[in-house]
Amino acid sequence: MTSKRTTVLAGHSTTNATLFHRCRFLVGDSSVAIDFADGTSTYLVRDIEIDRARKAVRANQIACAADFIPEGGLSGDRDTALAQATAECLRQAGESIITVDRSLPYLYAHFIQEAGISIHYSADLGVLERRIKDVQEIEHLRLAQKITGEAMTHACRTIAHATPGKEGILYHDGAALTSERLRAIITAFLLERNFSNSHDSIVATAPHVADCHHYGTGPLRTGLPTIVDIFPMDNKTRSNGDMSRTVVNGTPSDEAI
Repeated sequence: MTSKRTTVLAGHSTTNATLFHRCRFLVGDSSVAIDFADGTSTYLVRDIEIDRARKAVRANQIACAADFIPEGGLSGDRDTALAQATAECLRQAGESIITVDRSLPYLYAHFIQEAGISIHYSADLGVLERRIKDVQEIEHLRLAQKITGEAMTHACRTIAHATPGKEGILYHDGAALTSERLRAIITAFLLERNFSNSHDSIVATAPHVADCHHYGTGPLRTGLPTIVDIFPMDNKTRSNGDMSRTVVNGTPSDEAI
């Protein structure tokens, strides 16, 4: 076995994009994908997730920490036990050196190295693979961008159809339309479509609009440009949309144009 080509990805697929891309499986606990040089693969996950994983993950073997107990036993801590099992799995396979990506938690590196296995870091592992989208991923991106566009249309129409009040402050459904309120409206729209907006949206008008990536605060006003930037994630596919637009309620001033 040419063990230099054996790769290990580990962490949480909910936050580790490379691990999710490899497995296409969302799980709240830590998991590990080992792709051996001979073309076989092992996926390690919490025992209660094995049945779900077997239906979704592309791997020759789906296992849990208890399937690879090292000589000293497994820790009572779940994450530590999985790292220990990962090292034991590699040891049993006769690995002497593996390749990992930028995201490998040090917990895994510690036990892998403790087992006498060297670690080679690859700056490209997982990065280049994710830049090439397959047919399914392209469709996921199209849907994400479609929903993002619908959210943007909803936000822009809310601003455009708002009623100006005193000092030009916009009102929507009887209350002042603020940056904070419109961001909440956008988030609610996305949540109804199973999209997350964990980083919030940008709804910024003067003077905050001049500060790059300021989320915006306070009331929106007629005649002034408002920048809306929405970048949500599809909870099912982990695909992201991204869209920015500038909208003005009423007639924009010459200065704004």
